[in-house]
Amino acid sequence: MDRGSLADCKRRKDHALNVQLARIGSVVALLVLSLVLGFPATAKGACMASEARYDIPLPGHPFSVQEMPSGVVAFVSINSGNPNQSNGIGVLRCSNGHFTFSHLIRLEPQPTGMALTRAGSLLVVADDGFIVFVDPAKAIAGEDAIVGYMQGAEGSVEDNDAGAVYVAISPDDRFAFISEESAGTITVVDLAKAREVQYSRRAIVGDIDVANAPIALNLSNDGKFLFTTTEEGRRSFGWPNVCRPEGSPQGTKPNHLPGAIFAIDVAKAESNPRDAIVAKIPGGCAPVRMSLSADGLTAWVSNRGANSVSPISTSKLLAGDQTALGAPIAVGSNPVAIAATRDGKYVLVGNTNRFGAGGTAAGTVSIIDTNSRSVIGTLQVGEFPREFSHGVGSTLFLANNRSDTLTVFDESRLVSP
Repeated sequence: MDRGSLADCKRRKDHALNVQLARIGSVVALLVLSLVLGFPATAKGACMASEARYDIPLPGHPFSVQEMPSGVVAFVSINSGNPNQSNGIGVLRCSNGHFTFSHLIRLEPQPTGMALTRAGSLLVVADDGFIVFVDPAKAIAGEDAIVGYMQGAEGSVEDNDAGAVYVAISPDDRFAFISEESAGTITVVDLAKAREVQYSRRAIVGDIDVANAPIALNLSNDGKFLFTTTEEGRRSFGWPNVCRPEGSPQGTKPNHLPGAIFAIDVAKAESNPRDAIVAKIPGGCAPVRMSLSADGLTAWVSNRGANSVSPISTSKLLAGDQTALGAPIAVGSNPVAIAATRDGKYVLVGNTNRFGAGGTAAGTVSIIDTNSRSVIGTLQVGEFPREFSHGVGSTLFLANNRSDTLTVFDESRLVSP
């Protein structure tokens, strides 16, 4: 075939592609876009070459990652580490079995937790005083991708900063739940209405009043319940002081309440948030992150203030059984990030040393065997391992917040059987 024929063929293909993109839905459009960009779509973790892990340098402090269903594009929330950097959503592209940083969609003031709809057509971002809505296809293309935003709390952003930190989206993609760390609430947003009202606060169904500093948001396997951690309970709960201030000397008298673990009815939260709490139990000291086991029977929680991890029976939690909290497992200093592996064998915990004498100079990951419920190994990682994010297939991301890197793991090759 000569050059002229090749050119004609390419023009016909380009025209056909444009017609297809005009007719098909956003999910297929995103898949086609990944092909146009030269990435082979796959249902498995595409960006793992021969290594079991590799690091990605980033232009700032990463918090969380969301990978597109295609497995060849991912987004990472980034906060600036110096005056020459910007806050925003970084776009990662896969090439030759590795993700690399491509470009930044600027987003102020402080993007943290994120969630993608199941179709990958909308990215919802917790952004301090705001909830931001991002078009993934436009973000990948480097275009103006912010389709809307709303305040997480009424009044002045400066005076009423709700501190949005985490996001979860209902299995049917109809509602978003945002944990407001400073406000002590979880905001419920109707996503369809948000589009209709141009992302004004009229799309907010209401707030779930929990306790001090809610962070993690984890949906049960059947999508009927939402579990959350709060760093400290409330005096009205009647719980005793059993926790010391974080970073205080070992002999300091306990003068803080334990954290709280909540179970929330998703259906009720979508219609009547104030009446959606099913149960609450006392947790450990400053519980901050949670990861559900693959079978959904156990919620693994990192207790930043107690240097431990707690296994929680989800069935007992739903019943309000105060014995739902299992015996704590000692790990490293000030654990934050946590991830249960898909095979059910291990739990990985990022030790930040956030309040230790060395600050965040060194980070480690403790490997817990779920059968023996004991630490069986340690991995060296970057500074302040803050957030694990499950990707496509066996891909697992770890945001090393203070070393400005992401570690990408092949979860299936982390530990030898």
